[in-house]
Amino acid sequence: MFKHPTLRHITLSCLNFDGDLQISESEKKTTSLQSLTLIECNVSVPFLDNVLSLPKALKELSIGERLHVFQECQPSMDPEKRTSSSRFLVALQKQAHSLQRLTHCGGHVGYLTSRDTDPEGAEKLRSLVELEYLELGFESHLYYYLRQSGFPPSLKSLKMLDSAISINSGHDLRSLSDIAFRSLTSLVDVCLPRTLADDFILHLKFSDHSFFRLFEIVDATEQAHLLSALFFDRAATYKIATMLKSYSTNAHFIVSREMFPSGKSFIPPYMEGEELPVEELMYTSDDFWRFNGINYRIMDDENWRDELKKGKKLVVCKRCRSRGLGVDECRSLGDGSACIPCKGTGLGVCEWERDESGELVSAGDAKAE
Repeated sequence: MFKHPTLRHITLSCLNFDGDLQISESEKKTTSLQSLTLIECNVSVPFLDNVLSLPKALKELSIGERLHVFQECQPSMDPEKRTSSSRFLVALQKQAHSLQRLTHCGGHVGYLTSRDTDPEGAEKLRSLVELEYLELGFESHLYYYLRQSGFPPSLKSLKMLDSAISINSGHDLRSLSDIAFRSLTSLVDVCLPRTLADDFILHLKFSDHSFFRLFEIVDATEQAHLLSALFFDRAATYKIATMLKSYSTNAHFIVSREMFPSGKSFIPPYMEGEELPVEELMYTSDDFWRFNGINYRIMDDENWRDELKKGKKLVVCKRCRSRGLGVDECRSLGDGSACIPCKGTGLGVCEWERDESGELVSAGDAKAE
């Protein structure tokens, strides 16, 4: 199959990507293969190395190692055969002249093997001179080299995936989110090249999580608040977005999550009749203060809050006012939703002073009355 002269696209799933493939010198760089996709596979790097010597100009390569490991389908624990091997980068270099898209998920973290660190690994990753789109799991050994000044020169988009580390997180989304945001903060702060593409996109994608199938939240606003609380470190998000803008005013930071609209999830490869996941946008730095449709500027932008405070435009709910709390303690979104203290009581609602037209009465107006 891999030697077929006219085959352009190959997708394989749930198999041991391994075998005895004898290739002569005359067969190298002869096939028309443009894309190779491996889904939930046990990947042998020596075999991959041989396969990648055949195409004339492979453009897309997606390597998904097993996230869901079952009896009799465990991956090899020999690091020389896994993507932990230094030979992995050597294999990728065989298509350095043409490869434009590369995806790598390293598989279940419980089956990862120790990395055979290549001192020239970052240089080899940079040699993928045509690579524009890169998707990596946080566990991928390629991510290590990327952070060691390994950014390919033509890279336009880096998408980070939590697929592998999320499996071990269970329902602890807060810890999972902390890992992701700490990693991306240090990546942007320390590892980005000054020659970053003008319209570079950094994209964090969260996988589908069983947490949201444990209970149903009817109110859309409360669901959005919950998503923001579970997935986001808002301070880190602002920092990442701001640092990206220091490289280029056209750079973007995006956060999304994978979900199944029906609420019933499936695992890849998706079979006929199974619902496909959709990607829901949670944040884009183009709308700097908005998370899951809710604008948090009035809570998070201290300079703007100071201006509103001077203009007596901030509001205090009735309960906080009765307790002697001011605008700095009664933090709300200014839209009539519950403030932070009232959320903490478990009531989840606030009572607000409103004028005759139904508009919220500011703290300054309330005092004047």
